[in-house]
Amino acid sequence: MSSNGLDGGAFHPGRPGLKKLLGDLEADIMQAVWNRSASKVTVREIHDDLVPVRKVAYTTVMTVMGNLANKGILLVERQEKAHVYQASQSYEAFTSTAVSRIVNELLRDFADPALACFTRAIEERRP
Repeated sequence: MSSNGLDGGAFHPGRPGLKKLLGDLEADIMQAVWNRSASKVTVREIHDDLVPVRKVAYTTVMTVMGNLANKGILLVERQEKAHVYQASQSYEAFTSTAVSRIVNELLRDFADPALACFTRAIEERRP
């Protein structure tokens, strides 16, 4: 398993935020995990966070959280009768790792156009 969950993952430039890096429900789940003040969460807690904004079954959230654990994005441990999850990285570390992977792959496969594009983008952002 990947330590960051991004090896071989797709990049979706037309989607907003985390949905560029993860599937829609994966992104919503991870945002809910990172938004909680407690470092460890249950499927029930994340499901309860998601239900007001998206209709999703408890079992679907459970499956996707298991998939995120298999990818190394979530860590899982058994506590009493429930599985407890926590993010394997902070939001900042996860996004930094993802951006680094994407940039490195662009530079490996398309060095000249990638560097030209990065240079233009940096120049456009200068005050």
